[in-house]
Amino acid sequence: MKVWPEDLIEYDHTYKMELAFPEMSKIAGVALYFKTLTLLDNYDIGASWTYTKDSWILTYHLKASGRSLTHGQMFDNCIKSAYEGAIWIDCIDLGERESLFEPETPLPEVISKNWKWLIGIVITVLVLLVILPYGYKTGRS
Repeated sequence: MKVWPEDLIEYDHTYKMELAFPEMSKIAGVALYFKTLTLLDNYDIGASWTYTKDSWILTYHLKASGRSLTHGQMFDNCIKSAYEGAIWIDCIDLGERESLFEPETPLPEVISKNWKWLIGIVITVLVLLVILPYGYKTGRS
């Protein structure tokens, strides 16, 4: 779905913005890369750059749920301030961002309530598997 500058950045969505930086040297490109990532991080936006032969692709998402920011504000404050000649070519919504630490199916209730005990039992069994064979070998000699 196409994104417009006045649209709000939604917390659980990832976006892909195509940008052009005319007449920019490679050294200025490296500086721009780090400067924009720093500025984006200050606005609680996680981002990564991809470079094609004609344009730059910025993939980004909002890291803080309480933040209210439009795509146009993000472009002006983070990208345009880093390079005045930046041109917004296109921006699309890639959809909902998948969380890395949330399983798709919830754990059974027995495991979710007693996970500390289960981890303790697993560690104890692993320690015993390492110690017991070693103790038997040294005790027999």
